[in-house]
Amino acid sequence: MKRKRDVSEIAKKLEGLQTVESITKILKVKRRTAINYVSSLKKKGYVIYYSAGKNKRIYKISTIKPQLKGENLYEFINKYSKIKVNEPYKHVLHNKKLTAEEAIVLSLKSQNFRLILASLNLFRKIKDWKLLNKNAKKEGVQRQVGALYDTARLFIRVKRMDKRTEKSMLKGKGKKYIYDRIKTKEFFDVAKKWKVEIPFKKEDLLKLKTG
Repeated sequence: MKRKRDVSEIAKKLEGLQTVESITKILKVKRRTAINYVSSLKKKGYVIYYSAGKNKRIYKISTIKPQLKGENLYEFINKYSKIKVNEPYKHVLHNKKLTAEEAIVLSLKSQNFRLILASLNLFRKIKDWKLLNKNAKKEGVQRQVGALYDTARLFIRVKRMDKRTEKSMLKGKGKKYIYDRIKTKEFFDVAKKWKVEIPFKKEDLLKLKTG
């Protein structure tokens, strides 16, 4: 590091979900330097990390240091979903108690197909639609989360999203695809409503009931 940056300032600049690759772009540094910054942020309590498969990690960076007991993303989803997901390697989510409102967004950001599919069961556990929308808005995935919600409703009983949240999500940001660049023609109405391509087939979603 040529010039030592203040850790709190770095946390503010990187606040949200990041990977090593995104950190290198935002801070305009090399990969090794980005990893060193993550280590410094972790020591100061600004980082929570999640496994995303194939030795990839998603770092949640926040200027508010959590003080709650840790929890595992994969264990959390497996607890509530009939579709079980094997984590690529054992990892610990430090200093954080996970919620359904956060786990849905994290699963989407992981780009792990089975994890995203399994997370649809979490819509049954949503207690705060406003919080879900806030998390989705922060990560720029409101329309994707909305599309996942409407897709889940076709196969399982979920709590109804309030109209204000739905309206906000419909006007929100989001990429065209939920997973990779995969799309199917089986859920045209949902895809048209949210302007998001649905990657699942009917047989995939039937597993939400059977596992």
